[in-house]
Parts: sequence; structure tokens; C-alpha cells
Amino acid sequence: MQDAAPDGRPGINARDGVAPARLITCIVLCRNEARHIARCLESILAFELPRGYAMECIVVDGRSDDGSRAIIAGIGAVDSRVRLVDNPERVTPFAMNAGICASQGDPILILGAHTGYPRDYLTRCVGLSAATGADNVGGLLDTAIGTGAWRAACAMMMSHVFAAGGSAYRTSVASCREVETVFGGCYRRGVFERVGLFHPRLLRAQDREFNARLRSVGGRVLLDPSIRVSHHPRTDLWRHLLVTMRGGFWVVAAQRISGTRLLKWRNFVPSAFVALLIGALGALAIGVTGPLWVASLGLSAYFVIALYFSVHEGIQRRQPALTVLLPAFFFLTHVSYGLGSLAGFFGWWFMRPSRAPRL
Repeated sequence: MQDAAPDGRPGINARDGVAPARLITCIVLCRNEARHIARCLESILAFELPRGYAMECIVVDGRSDDGSRAIIAGIGAVDSRVRLVDNPERVTPFAMNAGICASQGDPILILGAHTGYPRDYLTRCVGLSAATGADNVGGLLDTAIGTGAWRAACAMMMSHVFAAGGSAYRTSVASCREVETVFGGCYRRGVFERVGLFHPRLLRAQDREFNARLRSVGGRVLLDPSIRVSHHPRTDLWRHLLVTMRGGFWVVAAQRISGTRLLKWRNFVPSAFVALLIGALGALAIGVTGPLWVASLGLSAYFVIALYFSVHEGIQRRQPALTVLLPAFFFLTHVSYGLGSLAGFFGWWFMRPSRAPRL
């Protein structure tokens, strides 16, 4: 039988018959993660807990059909802290909201199944939140580069500053500071009561929109580089390009749909780059050569920068093939994001604004 916490919520795995003072909720988002979910849950269940705390782990699954649900059920049969919540919509914001509504803890951590977490991740996040009063805290996402030039180049598109742009949690920061958003955020429960839930219409960029909404009412989002998690990225180039294109589209769509200000100057750079290339090709098609000089200068400058980073990484990682692969990977990544952004801008007036639901 579970003990009761002082505030009436059930205690989870209370020791020596003493109810814990507080409960922490870890929400894990999952869909077809049979290769990673066991390792992820094992790392979460091994968390060191702050004194006086207990933990529940809610896995929100989007109707996986690869055996993930059986793995989760098996772990839950052994450790009662793990329970499965269904996500019939099979999209991320619904999973986040379902987990929050099913949770009992404070704070609430929203975690990914593709990631392994160190034992002290939870204690560091809870400690930082308590010490600073921040509404959401998190750390750096260490992307596992792996072996082989092709896999390394794919993985680096997720973390290299020239590819990932202003995503501080992907590219690293020197010291603890306020940021736009974090990965694996540790949220105070009152945040969701204050600003609502994640916007269900945003298939991507929902965390960035939520944290922008939080900061607009005076909330603080804090990134501490001493808190680190390891991420295992997909190494399929075409899958990466498709995800990148969707990312470019949804950051524009998220601002239009939610009404929350999200777009920064850096979001316009890839779309302007692609627009320049399209304009040059159009001019060439009708026999106008003037714009070609502008496009040629832009492309030359771009590839000089890309080659600089590529040579640097090739030497540093002792993989000469990166010098050849990375310029192409950088170019394809930026073009994909730019095309997605342009699609978002063109579709701006056809998108219907709406509000996020309340807790």
C-alpha cells in the first residue's frame, strides 16, 4: 500500500514506512522507441533523489507498434513507479499534456526516450530550481557523434553551431544563464496553472512556444552547462533533412497559430539564403545575369565558412572525410530549413490562430 504524503497525494516507494514530503514526476515521451526505451527508463529509475522526495515515472506512448509498450509494461511490473499513459493522437504536445494531467508531482520533468540521463540529473535540476527560483531549468544535450564519417556528419548537424544556430542547449554555453528553451526541462507545477498547457496544434516547436509564453509573463528559463545528458541522434540523412524542413515550417507556424512572439533574426537567414538561390535560378531561366553575381558572391562566402568549419572538425576528430562531407551536409541542412520556413511564411494567412488549453 502506498503511503500518503502530507498534502494528500500518494507517496511512491516510501522507505521505512515514512511518507516522503514531496513527489517528483518524470514524464517520458515515447513512440516506437524499442531500441532506446529500456536504457532510458533504467537511467531514470537509477536517479538519486533529493532528501525527502519520491518519484513517479509516467511514460506517455503514442500507440507504439514496435514492441515498446511491452518493454514499458515489463519494467512497470518490476518497478511500480513506472506507469503507462496512452497518447491516441500520436503527437508530441498531446503526449506532454496527457502526462502533465496524469501527474501528481511537483516539479515535473519532461524527458525524451532517445536520451540517457546521469544519476545526478534529477538532484541537480531540483537543486538549481530551488536555489534560483527559476520556473524551468535544464542542461546541455550532448549528441553522441559515433564512429564513421557519415554518422558523425549526420550527428553534428544536431549540435554544431553552424548547423544548429541559436539552440543554446545543443551548442553549449560557458556559464549558467537564462535561455529561450531547454531540453528535458524541470518545471514547477505552478507554471502550467499560470500559463496553461502546451499548444496541441503545434506538431513541432511546442516547447519553444511554451517557454516563450512563460517568459512573456515574467517566468525564467535557466540553462546550467554542468547538467548534461547524452542523446542518440538518428543518422539517416534524408530523415534528418525532412525533420529539419518541418522544424523550419513549424517555428513560423507556431508564431502564427499561437500568437506568441518566436521569430528571431536567425530564423530569417536560411529562408533568405534559399530565396536568393531561387531568385538567381529564376533570373538565369529568363536570361538575366545580374542577380547571378550576387548569388555567386553569397554562395562563395557561404562555402568558405562551411569549409572552415569542416576542415576544423576533420582535423580535430581525425576524420579527413568530414572535410568533404560536412560542406554538403551544412548546405542541405540550411536549404531544408529555409524551404520549410518559406512554406511557413507563404502559408501564414491560411493558418487559424488559437489558444493553448488550460490545466
